[in-house]
Amino acid sequence: MTRAIVPSRARLRRFCLLLLMFCLLGAGLVPSALAHPSRPPLINRPKSVLPTVWSAPTPAVQRGSDGLTDEKPTPLTDAERAAIVDSARAYLAEGPHAVAVCPAGGGVISGFECLNVDLLSWMPLNAFSSGPTSASNIWEYLAPDGREYAVIGVRNGTAVVDITDPANPLEVGLVPGYSSTWREVKTYNQFAYISTEASGQGMQIIDLRDLPQSIALVNTYTGNGLGTIHTLSIDAQNGYLYLNGSNLANGGLIILDVHTDPIHPVEVGRWSTRYVHDSQIVTYPPNHPTYANRQIAFLYTGAQGIDIVDVTNKAALVLLSHTTYTGLAYSHQGWLTPNFQYIYQDDELDEQNNLVNNMTTRIFDVSNLSSPQLAGTYVANNKTIDHNLYIRDNFVYESDYRNGLQILNISAPTAPVLTGYFDTYPGSNSTAFNGNWGNTPFLPSGHIILADIERGLFVLRFNELPGSTTFTIAAAPQALNVCAGGSAQSTISIGQIREFLPTVNLSASNLQPEITANFGASSLLPGSSTSLTLNVTPNLEPGNYPVRITGASGAVSYYTDLSLNVVSGLLAAPALLSPANGGNSGVLATLSWQALAGASAYHVQVFDNPFLTGAPLVDTTVSATSFAIPNGLLNANGHYTWRVATVGACGEGAFSAPRTFTTVANLCQELLLNNGFESGSNPPGGPPWVWSTENTQTVIRQGPFLDDGATIYPHSGAWAARLGGYNNIGPTPDSLYQPFSIPAGYTATLSLWWQMRTQEQNTGTQYDFFRVKIKDAGGNDLQTVYSGSNTSPEGVWQLQTLDLTGSAGSTLRLFADITTDQSLATWLYLDDTSVSACAPSAPTCTWADVNCSCNAVDVRDIQLMAEAWRDSTVNGQTYPQFDVNSAAGLGSNDGLATIVDVQAVLTRWNTAACQ
Repeated sequence: MTRAIVPSRARLRRFCLLLLMFCLLGAGLVPSALAHPSRPPLINRPKSVLPTVWSAPTPAVQRGSDGLTDEKPTPLTDAERAAIVDSARAYLAEGPHAVAVCPAGGGVISGFECLNVDLLSWMPLNAFSSGPTSASNIWEYLAPDGREYAVIGVRNGTAVVDITDPANPLEVGLVPGYSSTWREVKTYNQFAYISTEASGQGMQIIDLRDLPQSIALVNTYTGNGLGTIHTLSIDAQNGYLYLNGSNLANGGLIILDVHTDPIHPVEVGRWSTRYVHDSQIVTYPPNHPTYANRQIAFLYTGAQGIDIVDVTNKAALVLLSHTTYTGLAYSHQGWLTPNFQYIYQDDELDEQNNLVNNMTTRIFDVSNLSSPQLAGTYVANNKTIDHNLYIRDNFVYESDYRNGLQILNISAPTAPVLTGYFDTYPGSNSTAFNGNWGNTPFLPSGHIILADIERGLFVLRFNELPGSTTFTIAAAPQALNVCAGGSAQSTISIGQIREFLPTVNLSASNLQPEITANFGASSLLPGSSTSLTLNVTPNLEPGNYPVRITGASGAVSYYTDLSLNVVSGLLAAPALLSPANGGNSGVLATLSWQALAGASAYHVQVFDNPFLTGAPLVDTTVSATSFAIPNGLLNANGHYTWRVATVGACGEGAFSAPRTFTTVANLCQELLLNNGFESGSNPPGGPPWVWSTENTQTVIRQGPFLDDGATIYPHSGAWAARLGGYNNIGPTPDSLYQPFSIPAGYTATLSLWWQMRTQEQNTGTQYDFFRVKIKDAGGNDLQTVYSGSNTSPEGVWQLQTLDLTGSAGSTLRLFADITTDQSLATWLYLDDTSVSACAPSAPTCTWADVNCSCNAVDVRDIQLMAEAWRDSTVNGQTYPQFDVNSAAGLGSNDGLATIVDVQAVLTRWNTAACQ
């Protein structure tokens, strides 16, 4: 695996330049950070407005705030880049993966050398929704329900990936950020904090409380002019976040209180004696003989060495010691052992500067914080660069760039033994800034998550780590409605992580005295579920009550929160929205109304008369807030009345005041639902859109899309469909379709906007293919709207239209899909789809057919005329629908139903009702 590297003249010149800049920086002659122009905020773009394109200049060498360290990534040769593409292609082409177990004694799995480390999954960069060109650091997040997540920084943002099922990582969401090689992550409570060296970005704060459904950027902290931060450290025990190497405090330490308000941190202290590259903050236990309850910061201060600071009093930080050592080049990062006796430390530049023969990890005895002593070293068998390490139990998990993950057994603390590894950068162990940036081994499952600069996210398992099994707990549904005096039900499920076998005991808490909880079974084995019934007494006040369901097995417990909405009495009727009262509609009318809190369904009725007599044309209950009247129920020139009642936990309430509408001939209707995607996504099985994907993303997404270094905005609004990416080769490549029916006799026209983006530019060869088609109801091809490939025009929205009149009377599908190979990515975007259907020859009722049945004028028409005549005579009520004498040529149209109108209809008895 080892290969000799001869420094090039360019490399030597660059290093000398860096050294010179470092010296000038110390003299105050060079600014502490390279500036980038500020980006404008991302906003939703309206129709026909072209976004201003912003692109930051890319410096030849990016640096941390100290001006010297972290020159990454090192540019790759064509051969190295090809090897990365080929390995990703080979892995993804295999399809769904079982766990790749490392052979006993070491070996190769999926092209990666290993020892005692199994590959659970690999998510290459092109599998991320933003198509990033590199990754940086990573951290873990354990949700209250036991689900496990990786939060990983990539060049154009931060992705949150659900790894609860480690063999099938799923990207839940991505928060865009300024383009930068550096992005560091820490989590606290239910929030993630993101730092970057991109000038002006500040610190992003991501809300994780809505996982597993979604994430949200809730704040960008820029307090006191904060613009850049190199790394972050979290004191989770006390709720303080430490910013290292920022543009403030001489690049030193900034301390933020995040426990009081996690969304709005407040600075409570700073240390500006020296630049701080990274740090770890530890609270010593109450029984420690020397430093009981002290909060101690171990600072890794680059070319200055190691500092230890007492940060217990944030307003008066105390330096306990400053340490240098032989071979000091750049003190990068380190971690304290669980017994508080040793720190293991990485120097990032001692290998590259030829200060050591091979990769070296130093071990310092810090039992006396005022006088740390070098106690030992671990020397690898090659000269790669060590970067970030963490300690769990008796093992060091070390990310060593091109050497991948190294696991050291430190049962003998000063004499570590290599006991496991997983090389994410096969073929080279040179002193270059590529490969494994960071890892974290702290998840309860014991799964290790690893970020590789060029290869993305790995989920690994160290097969010598005992006891690393756990479980999850979930409730469905989580939001419940109940009538006071009634009950509501949910299903509680226990999931299994890594062969977890013990029984999980269930309990309910946060219960009001008027609420009781009954489990179908109070103990569950992993992989099983049970019912939960919440009973409410009649005297409980209406309101929303949280209920916490906890699963416990031994010392391990997780919880999920339910929301119980208690109501008393019947719910009011919803406000009707469209059609407007007395307005016009086509014969394919869609009724809509406002949603009401606590509603479980809505009862919809449509009548052919304003008196609401006779059997309704429509009498149905739906859960949505709209209803499309089926084709064939309404005729043109008819007058119809509709109303809606709300169904809640206590039953069905009263109907709304009725509304009327008139159907108009030749009116065009939109046949596609959510045709501009502005209502957001829906489940893969629909309705209305049915979609599938090979990648870890949804198809209907909120823009803008950050693909291949470009920002693609939806054609209009904020949402569009995005298909493709990397390795969409089957068995189910990315696809999207919606069924629709064109009424017989209608004309219909399809229109849609599409755009393509590819990484296969200028190849001249077709590798990736996309198609937009019309299919029949069974999914068979009928017509091609457009077909293209990676050689098609890209970067511009293009309009396609197709006449569908010949398919009137049929049910069709608008269908799109894309297939891409395993090397470079191609994306297809769709927006503003439309199927417009018009009825030029719809049946039109005559004036005498007052209920617009299009039957012969009959006794039902006479009955309705009599009711209208009585109401007009007694109450003066106007009924334009029944004021037919003007149409009959018998008088003026005054809106009243009179005996003359009744007589006019009688004269048309048994005559044709439609024309």
